[in-house]
Amino acid sequence: MTDERDEIDRLRQSWSDAPTGSPEAARLAGALGRQLFLRHFQQRSGTADRDEAAERLDESLTRPQSVQDATVTHVGLAALLLFRALPIPVGGDPFGAAGISLGMALMRGELNTPESAADRRRVAAHLAWVVEHQPPEADIRAVAEALLAVLGIFDGHGLAGIPAAFAKLPRLGQGLDELVDLVRTWNDDDHDQLGAAFDAVLRQLPAGHRLRPMIVAEAGALLAQRGHVGGLPSALAGMHGVIRDSLEAVQPDDPLRAETLRRLAGLLLSGAAHQGDMDSVAPILRVADTLIAAGGDPVTVGRDRFLRAMALTLRGRLRNDPDDLRAAVHDLQAAVRAVPPTDDLHSAITGMLGALIHDRHLTAGVRADGDAARELLDAVADHEPMAAYAGAMSRAIAAVQRRDRAELDASVTELTGHLAALPADYPWRSRFDAALGLAHLSRLTVGGDRDDLRLGLDGLRRAGAELAVEMSGRPALKAAAALAGLLDGLSTGDPDQAAAAAEALDRVVDAAPDLTDLAVLRAETAFARYERWGDPEQLRLAVDGLRELRFAPGHPLAAHVAKRLALAGHAAGDRAGAIDAGLAALRAYGHDTLLQAGAAHALDAGREAAGLGLLVAGWCRDAGRPEAALEAAELGRGLVLHGAMTAARVPGMLRAAGQPDLAREWAARPSPGTPLTGVIAHVMAGTPGVLDDLTPRVLATLEAAGRELRPVTVPGPGEIAATLVDADADALVYLLDGWMLLVDRTGAVSAIDLPLLRLDAPELSGYLLAHDARRAQDPDAPSWSGALDDVCEWAGKALIGALPGGRLVLIPYGVLGYVPWHAARLGERYACQDFAFSYAASARQWIAAVHRPRLAEGETVLVAGTAPDLPLVATELALVASHYPATTAAVRFSGAPVVHVAAHAVAARRPAESLLAVPGGDRSVAEILAEAYTRDPDSPGGLIVLSSCTSDFAAADFDEALTLATAFLAAGAASVVGTKWAMLEPATVCLMHMFHRFRTGGLGDRDALRAAQNWMLDPGPTLPAELAPVWTHRPARLAHPAHWAAFAHHGG
Repeated sequence: MTDERDEIDRLRQSWSDAPTGSPEAARLAGALGRQLFLRHFQQRSGTADRDEAAERLDESLTRPQSVQDATVTHVGLAALLLFRALPIPVGGDPFGAAGISLGMALMRGELNTPESAADRRRVAAHLAWVVEHQPPEADIRAVAEALLAVLGIFDGHGLAGIPAAFAKLPRLGQGLDELVDLVRTWNDDDHDQLGAAFDAVLRQLPAGHRLRPMIVAEAGALLAQRGHVGGLPSALAGMHGVIRDSLEAVQPDDPLRAETLRRLAGLLLSGAAHQGDMDSVAPILRVADTLIAAGGDPVTVGRDRFLRAMALTLRGRLRNDPDDLRAAVHDLQAAVRAVPPTDDLHSAITGMLGALIHDRHLTAGVRADGDAARELLDAVADHEPMAAYAGAMSRAIAAVQRRDRAELDASVTELTGHLAALPADYPWRSRFDAALGLAHLSRLTVGGDRDDLRLGLDGLRRAGAELAVEMSGRPALKAAAALAGLLDGLSTGDPDQAAAAAEALDRVVDAAPDLTDLAVLRAETAFARYERWGDPEQLRLAVDGLRELRFAPGHPLAAHVAKRLALAGHAAGDRAGAIDAGLAALRAYGHDTLLQAGAAHALDAGREAAGLGLLVAGWCRDAGRPEAALEAAELGRGLVLHGAMTAARVPGMLRAAGQPDLAREWAARPSPGTPLTGVIAHVMAGTPGVLDDLTPRVLATLEAAGRELRPVTVPGPGEIAATLVDADADALVYLLDGWMLLVDRTGAVSAIDLPLLRLDAPELSGYLLAHDARRAQDPDAPSWSGALDDVCEWAGKALIGALPGGRLVLIPYGVLGYVPWHAARLGERYACQDFAFSYAASARQWIAAVHRPRLAEGETVLVAGTAPDLPLVATELALVASHYPATTAAVRFSGAPVVHVAAHAVAARRPAESLLAVPGGDRSVAEILAEAYTRDPDSPGGLIVLSSCTSDFAAADFDEALTLATAFLAAGAASVVGTKWAMLEPATVCLMHMFHRFRTGGLGDRDALRAAQNWMLDPGPTLPAELAPVWTHRPARLAHPAHWAAFAHHGG
């Protein structure tokens, strides 16, 4: 071997020394090429020898050669190029398996890369030279003709010569006529004959034949490519037993063992998914584990991890195993990284990852998973039709969840377009019908018309009739058809039709007892029939059915089912059970909110909690249970803010629960306060925590750790009373619809009726209209200042006379949060003249702020807006600075005892999008809250003053009280002053100057604001000299509440 290597080195050096392009160089190139050729095929050397041999032999053809020498050169070149273009084992193919695999691969087009096609054309040219220059009787000519015929067939030039071509090829023509028929049938695209041809091949190769697994794998792959899409799963299911047997029969010494195992396992997986066959998953996983353990190049291992992920996904779905699904996500991410984007399989892997994350979003309730899934699916939608369809369905589901009219309109259009383009027997067609039907029905609830009802019912009925879906998905589609019948009966008042639909649904549920979603639908059906026709038996069935359902914390159906049980129980007269179920539902809404990443998703998840909290609190009041009313009122408020503050304490809570590893995992993941974007880039980079299911696992862990560590709890009367003492306050008061709930310093809880305190009071409605018109700058709007006077007078009559003590913390429900209660007027006196008010989104946030350490030292930070319509910003900040020994101009909101912001604020229709306009970029509520998720919960905070317009105003989701002011409080401030409307800038400057004067004079934040507002009510005949240039009107005009009542205090 050493002599051979020396000879090759000698020839290579001589060739290199010869003049380029000379006959001598061509002669030496031929000699070197032949030596490299022999070493490559005799010793199975690497591709470098093969490629260099081809280059040298090609060069040798530039000098004249005898026919015999030229034939050897052309044949050698043909062999080298053929082996480069096609995956033929260099060591031979003793059983013909490689040849069959090669033929099948060519027919499927798997080798039709530009490089492979170019090499095959060169092979054909060299073989054609041999045919032209050798006599007809020469063996080498016969082989060349056969190879040319095969290449022509595989490159799409017809079938006429295939039997003769196969017969002339060694070991491939021995009794495989049926295989030829299979090839011909495949090309004819006759799907009925395809199965018969496959059977004929199997009959010729009895059980135990070495080629049988190969034939099964390759023929199954042909079915997978050429079979009708709709008929493919059933075709593979028919081969199920044969495939399983073949998987076990693959020989250990088979040179194509790994590839055959991959194909058979993939086919078995397709059939198992169609049949819901758990038994077939284990052998698939054994194959995948074996292939992965064997290692190899990273791309191949990535493909094998994709196979394992698919099997884990199937098993996880069949037995509802989150560990399997978590492992599948892990494997899919690894596969996405390993298989390059230029590989066709990369899109399929990415699409599958998106589909799996979307399904997890539906079962675990994490809405950011839906966003991530759509990003993954949309990224490959152009290359992977399934991903395009799945993305469309995901968008439809999100639109239904949010009940957003614009999103529903877009989803109806998108789904309708996809359905029109799908074949009648496409496997997912029924899913599209169901999704489209639900989108129409949801649109009906947000301004749709009767057509939406008709189209929605039609879609659900089609889904249940076609059942074009895998076996595991059919019960849900049958239930959808039953739901259509129920809704039709309810809308037309036909109890018989509704009863028939309920019976159909019963049959579906009884046949699939493990599908709890369907059991929920059955209970809902009974309750709906009770509400429509008053049948007490249906009410009993609804209550019994709902009571039997149990869900883990954070399950997306937990809150809904508990709420429905509360309503049904209350209707049945079980008041105690209704209250218990209502409180459970409110806690479940808290769990749903905690699961979300970012304020926008959290708002969506907890939106129904406030209305339920108000309802259950009323039930508790009527039952004489004021402490339970306190729990209900508190659980319905400020869920988003509570979630943000709780997230910061999670690592400590996990350590206290004995879960340090989980605490470290939480700390290492991306911030849960910000929805993840650029998902694919994070997956490719292997960012820790991306697409994990950590939040549901953490929630379950803390819920199981005992009450002290449960993340959704409320303070009891004793804790509130102690905090009232610490805050120098007399009572905490929830303002509700027609009553108030008051906790005093002794811990006593009182429910007090207030008949005028109504959410629909005319004075309040008029004020809201005037307020909205003023924000919209409507020139025809009624007088806002007049409406403000009216609502202040109403507030005085509705509340002030019933209040105890003078220092109160108010938690106003719903639109009552619009009212400046400190400006409520009884007679000639405003409330702030007799009471000191603070406001709170919830008792939980208020208690946290009161107990937060205060920053005592440091410079006062002054933040200046740059809007040209705020000409007095510099004046305001200069006056503020005059009260403090050290100030700095900066844009930061933490680490200082006082931060004063004079800038524009915008209250958006979606509260999470409200923003503060400051230099360096606007700061939204969502961005501010994101800081709360990662802050040190024990770090001290200071005072933040937002003299900006509407910095304490929420345009929607009133009971979340999600404003810039409350967001800063959640993010670490100890005290915040904000505004409910835009005030005249000179009045703002006057009030802020006096606030800081009283504050630095020794008053606390709450009392300093009250003192400043009282000063505005009676500034005296002349203003302080420093304010005279600012307010040029009569000082008495400052007394109108429009000039001072916008400001409110939160915190300690």
